[in-house]
Amino acid sequence: RAMHPDLKKDIKNLNALSIEKKYELIGFSNLLDENKKIKIPENISQIKIDIGLSFSAPNASLWLCETDDRMVFGFEPSPFCTASLVKGIGGRNGIGEHQAAMCIGEGVIYKNNEIVESEINNRFTLVQCALDDVGKHNPQFMTFYQTLGDPGCSSLSMPTDKLISDAKRNEEGAMGVTGVGVISFYDFLEKIPWDRFDFIEQVKIDTQGRDLNILKSSEEYLQKIVFLQVENSTNGEYEDSHTKEEIHQFLIDNDFKHIYTIDVDSSYINSKYFHLIDKLHNSVV
Repeated sequence: RAMHPDLKKDIKNLNALSIEKKYELIGFSNLLDENKKIKIPENISQIKIDIGLSFSAPNASLWLCETDDRMVFGFEPSPFCTASLVKGIGGRNGIGEHQAAMCIGEGVIYKNNEIVESEINNRFTLVQCALDDVGKHNPQFMTFYQTLGDPGCSSLSMPTDKLISDAKRNEEGAMGVTGVGVISFYDFLEKIPWDRFDFIEQVKIDTQGRDLNILKSSEEYLQKIVFLQVENSTNGEYEDSHTKEEIHQFLIDNDFKHIYTIDVDSSYINSKYFHLIDKLHNSVV
């Protein structure tokens, strides 16, 4: 599981570039308008952010199907997953009769192999990088572990033997390793045109052990999020992962109220927006 020497050298060389060049290579610069703010169409009333799309983006797809005036930003660093999203592999092949999946290349969402939503690229932006606690205005390139079997299990955290053995993968074919661009959540959130939006309606995070890092990296903008869903634990399947207790306590300390937990997925609401609990859109797969 050691990193290939050439990859280690490539990552080191990329990190030696200027901050501006790193933002450009990561693709962050393309998100901005002439005022250096995130580009969001004028007809959009609320923003949702899906962090960790996997190969079919079921949550982002659900949001786009259920609303017509929400802008969804989806973060996914895995080259395999982003290629699948563009081609719509997860949608056309079917991933369950109750779960929608997108095809960015066609600008549609599939469900049961039928198109259920069109022209989604007017309301959806794919951001092909990872988020992590790298410090604001400090874009980085980092090692990314691509697990076989379920590509949605890929992570900045190295999988443990528990994940590999549970999936019945042998040591040689357990994973691939690549380099990906990484920014802090702060870097993205500070570029939201806040003169148009009072808050971020909903954020879903599922990054195989890095959820707490991402929350911490948002800094003061954490208080701009209304609804939040996190993966509270990886059950020991990744190194350097937070525990359920750690992420829960962090959110309680930052004045979020726990709504419910199903398995490893926990939902919260920002206390200062609790009066909006029944007025805003909030749904997850």
